[in-house]
Amino acid sequence: MGKRGPAAAALLLVLGAAPLARAGGPPSGAHPRFLLGTRKAGLMAQATAPEIASAIKACSSQTGAPIGAGYQGWDWAGQMSSCAIAWLATGTASYATQAVTYWRALLDDNQAVGDGGGGATGYNGGPIVSQDDGYSMRTYGAYGALGLDWLYDAPGVDDTLRSHARDRIVTWHDWYAASGYLNTTPASNYFAGYFLATWAGAIAVGADDPRGAALWTAANQLTDQYVRPAMQGAPFSGGDWIEGWEYGELAVQSYLVASLAASENGVAPFADGLARDTVLFHLYALRPDGSFFDAGDHQDHPVQAGSDSMWGALLAAPASNVAGYAEEYLTKVDHDPTSPWVRALARASVTSWAPVDWTTANLPLSYYAAGSGVMLTRSGWDAGGTWASIQASGRFGADHQHCDAGHFELARGADALAITSADYGTWASWNNNTLLFDDGGRNSTYSPNQGAWGDPSKIGLLHPTEVGIASCAEASFGGAYASSSGGNSVERALRDVIFLRPDVLVVSDRDAVDQSSVKATFLLHTSTAPAISGADLTAEVGRSRLTSRTLLPASPARTLVNEPAANAGSAPWSNNDSYAPDFRAEETETGATTASFVHVLTAGPTQTAAAESTLTVASGARIIHVAGDPARVAVVPDAVDSRLTLPLTYEVPNDPHQDEVVFGLPGSAFSLAVTDGGSTCTVTLTAGADPNVTSADATAAFHLDGCAIGTPPAPPMMIPDGGAAPPRSDGGIPDDPGTGASPGCACSIGSTMPLGSAAGLAGLAFILLLAGVLRRARRH
Repeated sequence: MGKRGPAAAALLLVLGAAPLARAGGPPSGAHPRFLLGTRKAGLMAQATAPEIASAIKACSSQTGAPIGAGYQGWDWAGQMSSCAIAWLATGTASYATQAVTYWRALLDDNQAVGDGGGGATGYNGGPIVSQDDGYSMRTYGAYGALGLDWLYDAPGVDDTLRSHARDRIVTWHDWYAASGYLNTTPASNYFAGYFLATWAGAIAVGADDPRGAALWTAANQLTDQYVRPAMQGAPFSGGDWIEGWEYGELAVQSYLVASLAASENGVAPFADGLARDTVLFHLYALRPDGSFFDAGDHQDHPVQAGSDSMWGALLAAPASNVAGYAEEYLTKVDHDPTSPWVRALARASVTSWAPVDWTTANLPLSYYAAGSGVMLTRSGWDAGGTWASIQASGRFGADHQHCDAGHFELARGADALAITSADYGTWASWNNNTLLFDDGGRNSTYSPNQGAWGDPSKIGLLHPTEVGIASCAEASFGGAYASSSGGNSVERALRDVIFLRPDVLVVSDRDAVDQSSVKATFLLHTSTAPAISGADLTAEVGRSRLTSRTLLPASPARTLVNEPAANAGSAPWSNNDSYAPDFRAEETETGATTASFVHVLTAGPTQTAAAESTLTVASGARIIHVAGDPARVAVVPDAVDSRLTLPLTYEVPNDPHQDEVVFGLPGSAFSLAVTDGGSTCTVTLTAGADPNVTSADATAAFHLDGCAIGTPPAPPMMIPDGGAAPPRSDGGIPDDPGTGASPGCACSIGSTMPLGSAAGLAGLAFILLLAGVLRRARRH
């Protein structure tokens, strides 16, 4: 697939345009103005700290012939910035001389110092930053500007060189503003690099040159028009990166350092929430074995946890209530940084390095990132625990986001059980644990896969909740199957996902299509060949066994596809390139305009039988019973066009001990009555405020001892991201009949205080203190 050009209606922020009037203009103070100036004392005082000492060592160890540029200038950028840090930390002139050498190379050269193949016209007649449609803006563009600021008074730098650098900064910015790839798409790593370069240029040039006013206006326009709205909602709130974290680490770091630098030069901060959310998301995205949440494009699987964005978050908010967690994370996860200078400045900003082990801090077990529609949940923080994810999001115009709305994953310890099989550049839905809808191409552009044309406001997670014994969410993603012409054979796709601690994942699907000929298919991916016997699928992975029992359809017929499948397609939307041989189990329903699937997945040790699970349907509800002590029951809606209603009455077996979770209710406060029927118990839920019920948004949880009401589960605890999710529904069906779409999580910590409120965040703080598209190289 070729790249899409910038939107025709995009505002071109060309420097020749008249600047907008703003309260305050470009900075005019002494250099350096981009973060280093205010941290010089910290660099000097902590020059022996590992993060600063490594920058000094990187500079001092470079002798002999100058190094080459590396991939699109990254090696020069790294050496220039390390030597600038070394110079400011030690005052050693030779470090400044080396930094200036590589800064000059960034301004004028391409691959070798002095080759003259870069600058304004050295790349096929265009500016060096036009490589790969503007990828180099994050290297030559950003670091060319940072060099001007950081090395302004370095030995060998004079007015001629400064003026030359300003010319380059203006030329490069003008090119990207007019022609750069995805220059109006803040969810793209390309835009993030352009954004950082623009702020670096605006601050470095400032009031020193008449053109600085236009650069300043451009940086503020990009911020106000694109970045601030994205930070406050989709896709940024919650700290996830929609393209995947191979790209997210540097992109998020770029936003964090740009926001901090802008705020230190008089601009209102715009990424404070992102700093906090980035830390929290990373804690929850770590799977029990230390690998990372797998979404978007990655070249390596399992995905390695990164550290660039966490250093950015620590730099941006070194005294925040989650800084200790960030420091602990960085003692465990600190790969070779893309931007070592950020790591050095973060360490210089921390007056007391005091890591806090979040795994022993009694933190909640679930996290909800509203912007990307992702919920991460786990049985506990131990290395052998169970971890699960569920996601649903529309596409936001970025290349590396996959078409995976409705996808879930399940892991136990070091064993990935229900996986994505998608390799880098493989965006198609059939590489994920979601649904396929095959309409023969009648409405679907890449049948049976999702596309890029659905309205993001109608795709997402509804009612993400945590009730102690379980976490719940409803994925609404029918709109993800819209075609390029706007048609859609899928009227609704609703997926209720209940994680019953410690080891059971219930997945209940309710779907509607426009014609009975459309085929609906449930997908489950495993890394090892599964065994299928009737309704049960089992797969042995490492020291674990995945069991998936199909409760709907009543007579399931699973087929296996050994991926990668031949002739699946060649475009990212329809190819089937998997990162390793794996297996896709499919179950298909057709012949009706509605389709239903219910699966119970269990993660346990090898050779152990999964708990017996059964399904009954009554009172518009699906009652899923998982045998055990205690037995576990999940109750979810059955109808495709409505949710549960109150009063709700249903029967369950009379077990000695039983934990129950009812999800899909109207409201957020419920009352319970239970009648003993001998072999069964009749449960009735009504609206109310029953102390025996753990109530949350759309969710009630309680415990039964026989038919007697027992001690309720732990109160709901989940850390939502603090940002409001956009209103979402599926195909025009209200999220709750008569009330409209849910704005997001209304979870609380032992009270009715919403975590999204200022008071709720203060309460959380107290608790926390107590407790081509395809040709990108590895550095993004």
